[in-house]
Amino acid sequence: MGRVVVISGFGGSLVRFRGHLIRRMIEAGHEVVAMSPDPHPPEGLAELGASYEECPLQRASVRADRDLRATLRLARRLRQLAPDLLFTYNVKPVVYGTLAGWMAGVSHRASMVTGLGYLFMEGGGRRARVVRRLALPLYRKALSRSHTIIMQNPDDESDLRRIGLIAPEQPVVQVSGSGIDLEQFPVRPLPALPLSFLFVGRLLRDKGLLEFVEAARRLRTEGHDARFVLVGPTDANPSGVTQVQVDGWAEEGVVEVVGPTDDVGRYLAECHVFVLPSYREGTPRSVLEAMSTQRAVITTDAPGCRQTVEHGRNGFLVAVGSADDLARAMRRYIQQPELAEQHGRQSRQRAADVYDVHKVNDVMARALRL
Repeated sequence: MGRVVVISGFGGSLVRFRGHLIRRMIEAGHEVVAMSPDPHPPEGLAELGASYEECPLQRASVRADRDLRATLRLARRLRQLAPDLLFTYNVKPVVYGTLAGWMAGVSHRASMVTGLGYLFMEGGGRRARVVRRLALPLYRKALSRSHTIIMQNPDDESDLRRIGLIAPEQPVVQVSGSGIDLEQFPVRPLPALPLSFLFVGRLLRDKGLLEFVEAARRLRTEGHDARFVLVGPTDANPSGVTQVQVDGWAEEGVVEVVGPTDDVGRYLAECHVFVLPSYREGTPRSVLEAMSTQRAVITTDAPGCRQTVEHGRNGFLVAVGSADDLARAMRRYIQQPELAEQHGRQSRQRAADVYDVHKVNDVMARALRL
């Protein structure tokens, strides 16, 4: 094929989520130029054999004039690079990166929708409503200029078709998320009791963070001997919570707050049950890591989440936004700790059967014509 440009909204995800795919592109004989808004390349990218450039798109910007200027700069750079394939993922790269690729005349443009995010959720305040009003027409235009659309769950495809962002005749390729490297996240033996529940992710309301904290508070009030651990950074996202709130929960003693970490595996090894009460996902990578590590999972009956758990087999599905339902599921594990081991074994098997990164990348390679 020649040259491939990969654009992400987060530099670290180029290696963590797309490293195997980028390596596969390079092993197939393609030159890969990776881009993100981060000024420096992520650790490990050079070892894969890819080069790196800072992308002019700004992740947090909501100013249309600034985004337009960045799109024009990106189009000029893509015209110079003249890639045979442009592969974009995350919202801004899909929208503005694809439009820039179309302006630059890139011959094959592929967009991967990794989740619909807060733009497609109700609420979020005035800022979210303004961003939605501006972004949705651009999203529609960008997807109409994509030769290949890849999505991570059928609910997202159904919703985008329903609101007209994907035309009825436009094909979509479904993949099982980003996949998981089963060797990188090996089976970990369960630790000693008391039972430990782990939340990993950006500290956002849309991740079900407030429900996790409230469920933990109720179970502590009931006198249950269990740990509730938060791992992840605060975030400038409109759905984010403040560090003051997080510190308050820690001082209250309702949860243990770890903060951001580069060693998620350590905390997975220390937990019995992984919890992600998210309102919506593409396919949650954190859940796949927990499943690969052989952990039971509690997540929501929401798009992207519901596909990962077979209710009562490798975990439990709970109602979105319900601290009651979440506390009830946690309580079952506290009262029947043997379920954590039983469900964990099924999680590992499901990770191997459905979410193995090599199986996912087989589908991706065909979709991207690699």
